[in-house]
Amino acid sequence: MSIGGLEHQFIQEEVEKQLVEFLPVVTHSFKFIDGQCMLIVSLPIQMIPEVIDSLIQQKLAIFEVTKFSE
Repeated sequence: MSIGGLEHQFIQEEVEKQLVEFLPVVTHSFKFIDGQCMLIVSLPIQMIPEVIDSLIQQKLAIFEVTKFSE
């Protein structure tokens, strides 16, 4: 997920606070990809809307959600 301001520690902490309610189903990490900090989450596909809604409720700007595999 591409989230506005994710390169800042306080935004990452806010994201982590929201993801706690979905643990242990959701695992996450922050990675720099092409010069941009991205939130990498591993979760069942049916949970995507619920996780995004939780982040939006905290006024976090979600710019993009992309399937990513390593």
